[in-house]
Amino acid sequence: MRTDLKFSAGIWVFGPAKDRFCPVGYRDARPLQERFEQASQVKGLKGIEFHYPSEVSEENVDSTRKLLKKLNLEPVFVAPGLFGEPKWKMGSL
Repeated sequence: MRTDLKFSAGIWVFGPAKDRFCPVGYRDARPLQERFEQASQVKGLKGIEFHYPSEVSEENVDSTRKLLKKLNLEPVFVAPGLFGEPKWKMGSL
């Protein structure tokens, strides 16, 4: 088995996982720190993906960075949360 592969997951996977089919979510909401700790327990998971500004923003970037380091996780992707804003209905970037 290859051991050089790295895997990532969106931090939203460890939260309520709201979507258009279940807008209240499939699980109870959990604090971001709790979701990070749960993610760090997944074998082979090394990277975390985020949405801006709902999961990572200017207000929590320093604490998020410290928590990632403490749990040996890396940020791999930050998706701008523009897709739900009417201003961007015809596209964004």
